[in-house]
Amino acid sequence: MVWDRLAWATMLRPRFVDLLNFIATALLLLVLAISGDSLVWAEQDDWSAIRYPFDEHTHIHQAEVVRLI
Repeated sequence: MVWDRLAWATMLRPRFVDLLNFIATALLLLVLAISGDSLVWAEQDDWSAIRYPFDEHTHIHQAEVVRLI
């Protein structure tokens, strides 16, 4: 009886651990995707004028970029 329970537990445990690893990995990737997306939007909103100083839409000259930095 005890040996049957141990055999069943050892058979079930790797599958359960694999399931937990899968869930943890999925959650981690979801968090990274959300944070990465928000970082991209923040970078586009805040730093686009400094990263692309010679863009025809921003009209920022090199001296203004140096002063901003």
